[in-house]
Amino acid sequence: MHKVTFKLGVALFLGLFICVNPGCSMPMSRKQVNADLYKNEEDFLDRAEKLKKQTSVVSKEDALKILGVPKNRLQQELPAATIALKNPGASFQPYQWSEMDRFGVEMKRYSTYSTAFRDLPKTFKLALHKLHVQVDVNGFDHKLFLVFDDSCGVDGCLDGVYLAAVPVHERDKIYIWDLFSNFAQNAASQGGKEAVSALGF
Repeated sequence: MHKVTFKLGVALFLGLFICVNPGCSMPMSRKQVNADLYKNEEDFLDRAEKLKKQTSVVSKEDALKILGVPKNRLQQELPAATIALKNPGASFQPYQWSEMDRFGVEMKRYSTYSTAFRDLPKTFKLALHKLHVQVDVNGFDHKLFLVFDDSCGVDGCLDGVYLAAVPVHERDKIYIWDLFSNFAQNAASQGGKEAVSALGF
């Protein structure tokens, strides 16, 4: 175990010597959701825009083909989501029970599904002037809502497409002395165990 920890420590020291300027950064892995279905973020957005132009024209099956997403990647939303999407900013206040019943029947015609897209790079930065290691994730989380009119056609027709983008700014900081301290403690702890073992205890 201490050999692995030692190698991590050596790698960090090498990184410090190689990357000494304050603005130095290195790409790491990516945080992804459904990124395997599209070439990139632009491809996802282009498909979503293309789908918007097909409202009231394509069936549910054809809509998923245009979007390029399988059914098992969709999440069915609660009826409240349908009401909010089809009546943005509106507050329904019925004056009679009959109006409430008509509204309820109208909403039962629709079903809403959603899918998400995320493909954000994680960037590793050595901020030596602030004595910390920093991992940044910046970009947008996309969520696409598809509303279908189930009374239309065999399996329903696309009634509306709604795209939401949420900015993502994540930052994790680890101070360099904490890394060195943990490295030293782990190495010392393992070394002590091996010494005790060598003495026959």
